[in-house]
Amino acid sequence: MKLLYLAFLLFALQTVVLSQITLSLPSKTLPEWSRVLTLDDNSIVELNNDYVMFGSDNTARVRFRWSYVKSQKLTDDIKYKRILQETAYDCRSAKYYNYETKWFDGDEKLVQTVNAKKDEEWQKITGSTRVTLYTAACKLIELRKREPVTER
Repeated sequence: MKLLYLAFLLFALQTVVLSQITLSLPSKTLPEWSRVLTLDDNSIVELNNDYVMFGSDNTARVRFRWSYVKSQKLTDDIKYKRILQETAYDCRSAKYYNYETKWFDGDEKLVQTVNAKKDEEWQKITGSTRVTLYTAACKLIELRKREPVTER
């Protein structure tokens, strides 16, 4: 009877240990978009988990989606409800620049695009919103660096 009890105890401990190891590993199937920030008016900022573009200079670009509850004014004539922003990060130096920004109206129609200029300067991460975006982006970049390459 003691042997049966000991075998059951070892099996239970093994199951608990394996489940703890599995929980601590990063998930390989992240959702396409994950919420990074909720603004005061309940508008949200999301990070695209499927897109990381690595540069040759230890930088990487990620995409954020800003979705506003109410239309925002871009100019006197143009309103938007969503922004898709590709931002480059240098996680080592805590710097960023906006590589490309696209504004969409309430019907998801593209209303304006701005691309970074070749001489665009990197900016220091300042302010709580930028720190939150930087932290989420660099975590995703680090996660994608460590993933093994698999053929499809």
